[in-house]
Amino acid sequence: MRYILKLMKENPRYFLDKIKYYPRGVVWELTLRCNMNCAHCGSEAGSARGQELNHEEAMDLCRQLGKMGCELLTLLGGEPFLREDWQDLALCLNDYGVKVNVISNGWIMDQALAEKIKKANLANVAISLDGIEATHEKVRRKKGSFQRVLNGLSLLRQNGISTAMVTTITIDNLSELDQIYQIAIEKKVDIWQLQIGVPRGNMCEHRNFVIQPEDLPQLEEFILRVRREQKIRLDAADNIGYFGKNEELLRRGIYKQRKLPFWTGCFAGIQAMGVEANGDIKGCLSLPTFPEFIEGNIREEPLAKIWNKPGNFSYNRDFHTGLLKGDCAGCEYDFVCRGGCKSTAVCFSGSVFNNPYCLHRIEKKKGGM
Repeated sequence: MRYILKLMKENPRYFLDKIKYYPRGVVWELTLRCNMNCAHCGSEAGSARGQELNHEEAMDLCRQLGKMGCELLTLLGGEPFLREDWQDLALCLNDYGVKVNVISNGWIMDQALAEKIKKANLANVAISLDGIEATHEKVRRKKGSFQRVLNGLSLLRQNGISTAMVTTITIDNLSELDQIYQIAIEKKVDIWQLQIGVPRGNMCEHRNFVIQPEDLPQLEEFILRVRREQKIRLDAADNIGYFGKNEELLRRGIYKQRKLPFWTGCFAGIQAMGVEANGDIKGCLSLPTFPEFIEGNIREEPLAKIWNKPGNFSYNRDFHTGLLKGDCAGCEYDFVCRGGCKSTAVCFSGSVFNNPYCLHRIEKKKGGM
């Protein structure tokens, strides 16, 4: 780790210029239609986004993604299973060797849907669980949703489908992580992912749900403890970090393919891409739907042209340390971290170059450095 960091310090663009730029991992907002109205929803889902891609446009996008070398694609919503042709899209992507997974709220999971999932050869189906029953249903705002999650996970398991559980960390469930952990073990999920809730979409109206930077060490300690127990695979999302004293332990298990056990910066527009339901292209689906983050629309230009257009995804592709702001400016890891998760940074600070949710920053302040 020290040798690579030294190499990158000497040449801040070493990593950015060395790797291949292609949409390796894509998150596709299949539809904004949803059967819930969650308080922490970052997309304000509920009704379809204006002029969502029709079947032929969506199938064509699958073919374009396959030809561009996409390896892993996540179908998101809204509730992705509400789009009637999701199975056709998944099978088309499979034909190009793309692994497809889905993140669902679990409300409509039944045997018929499980059988369709099996036939669609989905790599994994994740269901969101955001606390014990009272907490989950408080944020999901739908009675009975907690039990539907448990039933859905069991049903998927019974049908031999790989499962995951996604938990968005809020101030309400931070103290319930051990109980959620036990549910994950009981349901034998293959992966449990933790991510921080950020003030975007509906969450902007519920900022009291958002944890504070000072809560990150508590979350980190929980992640490290669960990793040590080795009862389940626990993944920390890209908005948890960076470069604290336990960086290598925190990243372990996430970056095996990259072979670097530390945060290597946001991959939006480098090897990651987001697609909104209307065909708008962003570097990351989690970035706000602001004009400056929309790089093009597949109805107007081929995907490859949008991806390769000079000036697109400039916050990462044209990065230099002089762009960083706040405490990120002048940080000893500025050249590699690049301000952490871009969507988290802009949602909390208004800038993609200043991320207050940083373990290194918190540890320095706590130590009076």
